[in-house]
Amino acid sequence: MPEAATSNRVEISFTPTAKDYAQAQQWISRKAMGQLYWLYLVAIISIGFTGAFGFILLLDAAFSSHDPAIIDQAVGGAALFVVVLYIGLALKTGIRHFISRRTYVENGYFLASRTMIFTPENLQNNSATQQMTIAWQDVLGIFENKHHIFIQTEPAFTLFIPKRITNTPEELVQLKDFATKMRAESAPKA
Repeated sequence: MPEAATSNRVEISFTPTAKDYAQAQQWISRKAMGQLYWLYLVAIISIGFTGAFGFILLLDAAFSSHDPAIIDQAVGGAALFVVVLYIGLALKTGIRHFISRRTYVENGYFLASRTMIFTPENLQNNSATQQMTIAWQDVLGIFENKHHIFIQTEPAFTLFIPKRITNTPEELVQLKDFATKMRAESAPKA
């Protein structure tokens, strides 16, 4: 993990995986939505149950009427709903995998080996496809979950460092503490 670690500089090199990006993106989305994430989940589940219950009531009414035309229309509508639902889910899953296989290409933009250098002045994130330097006063926050350390630089942009790259828990603490200290020292004094 820290290849070079001194009192004023920490350097790490790692190659992110598609799984790293998936885990980070999930956490970032949840953080961005905040409490709305749980409301979103409850709404989606409620809409699903309401739709299923509505079809049950529709089919019950159709079968209770003993009118073959109404029964045929209700069964046809229910079958169409189920077919469209499963086609939509299959397309969503297929498209997601299709995009993922083309986005997360080894040595491509996302999965390129990268080096992050933490100095008192800034954070540098370098790979074969990009180079960026971020001043510590531009860092909005440093967060972590069980898989990553996140460095938020804009409301919609967050760098992540997989925790798996550290050899020991002490290295992980050293990295996070150094980044937190640099951000705190560069914050404007009130």
